[in-house]
Amino acid sequence: NAVNGTSAIPYVNSEDKHGTACSGTIAARTNNGVGVSSVGNNYVRVMPVNIMSQVYAGGSFATTSTIQIAAVNAAINNPNCVAIAMSYGGSSYSAALES
Repeated sequence: NAVNGTSAIPYVNSEDKHGTACSGTIAARTNNGVGVSSVGNNYVRVMPVNIMSQVYAGGSFATTSTIQIAAVNAAINNPNCVAIAMSYGGSSYSAALES
């Protein structure tokens, strides 16, 4: 949980659905009996890291570059991490995040 620097699972509300869909696309179990498979073909595991400090109706959320940097650092510090997917948008630029 990059929002508060703990391993606590953050509160998830009914608007917080984006990460589940992205993770499922990457790492759903093939032949799982639900009719879903993934691009990972049972070889990929996901390390979810929360960057949402507030989730709003319609699925938008608030975050900061400090939180995003903490999330990237958490992934980089995982020796099993081979890729980072960050599926969010925004209009502001952060030199610190780019670095």
